[in-house]
Amino acid sequence: MNLMWSLLQIELYKISRRPRTYIAFAAISAIVLIFQFAFKADGKSYMNLMLQSVQDSFELDRDKAINGYFMCYVILNTLLCYSI
Repeated sequence: MNLMWSLLQIELYKISRRPRTYIAFAAISAIVLIFQFAFKADGKSYMNLMLQSVQDSFELDRDKAINGYFMCYVILNTLLCYSI
């Protein structure tokens, strides 16, 4: 267990010394901020688009449906769609 902890510390040190690591963190942070701003500006129309197939079956408050889990779902699916 002690060996694994020291190996983890060494690897984290090596990762933190490379500037490319911080570029990736900055890029992901920028993507998240852009999505959050977009949903703040026009989130209701996107929710209407996402929920149009189930509008007859469920009663859902669209203002409360935009939460952290939904934002993670949208961001991860967007990144997956554009990476393939």
